[in-house]
Amino acid sequence: MFTLNNRKEDIYAGEVDPRTAAKVQESWVNFARTGDPSVKGAGWKKYNTRTRDTMVIEKDKWKCVSDLSKKARELLKKAYGDEPYYVW
Repeated sequence: MFTLNNRKEDIYAGEVDPRTAAKVQESWVNFARTGDPSVKGAGWKKYNTRTRDTMVIEKDKWKCVSDLSKKARELLKKAYGDEPYYVW
């Protein structure tokens, strides 16, 4: 897995790219040290409920996307209103 540098045992992504794994590990270390997981080439925005910024990590590209699940949230609101709902 990326954070533990166990590159051959990731059942979700197949074999993990070592450069991506190193960048994820660096990000976790930065977060532990400073509270900011940003790394060179990937500025991490602090999450807030207005913009809902989320980091999307791909092998060759990391990008911060605003409100990644907006459509899904809007559909759930149409279906359930403000009532609680459960996603299984």
